[in-house]
Amino acid sequence: MTPRRHTGCRLGLIGYATILRDLKLKPMTADGLADKHGLTRNRAYKVLRSLHAVKLARIDRWKLHDCAGTRYQAVWGFGGAQDAPHPSPNFAGFGEPSKNLGATVITLSYLLRELVRSTCQRQLVEATGSDTQLISKFLQHGEAIGLCHIARWQFQRGGVTAFWRLGNAPSAPRPEPKPRSQISREHGERRKLRRQQRATFKALTHKIAQPFGGLLP
Repeated sequence: MTPRRHTGCRLGLIGYATILRDLKLKPMTADGLADKHGLTRNRAYKVLRSLHAVKLARIDRWKLHDCAGTRYQAVWGFGGAQDAPHPSPNFAGFGEPSKNLGATVITLSYLLRELVRSTCQRQLVEATGSDTQLISKFLQHGEAIGLCHIARWQFQRGGVTAFWRLGNAPSAPRPEPKPRSQISREHGERRKLRRQQRATFKALTHKIAQPFGGLLP
């Protein structure tokens, strides 16, 4: 039985992330992508061209079309490296990339570029203007399929924050919470430092104010 093909379906960040993971594991043609994800060939080709336009997909190589045997079709891979040259010297290229790229593809390109370095969820939300819940689901899905991972954890006021990075590596384990005694000690050290800073500032302003009769506070 021929599987139903989805023509106008919305892939979303989760769908595009899964497609990128598949291209990273094994380059494939538009036909292969269509078969794997239940898309029409035209829809699969548009998805690949969109990813290509934002430098998230490249042409890994060319192969003879299975049906014709005389025409070539692109085998697409992950990344923005230079495309493999077409075997035919008369190939005119794909033309100008579409100027009507969807918001999802653009958001995805921003996310992956931010994830090249360690970044937290809050920074991704600010960089893309996306909803916090959407970014959280993307990161969880990306971790599940091996697209990104937690590179490190950082203690911040109120708890620990995960810093994410691109790549299929094991996520860093979540650290144990700080003992209350350590939290109290660090809080006391910060208060002591603030008192010292205030005393230094007061002494400095007092010295400056002396020529003016001590009018400054």
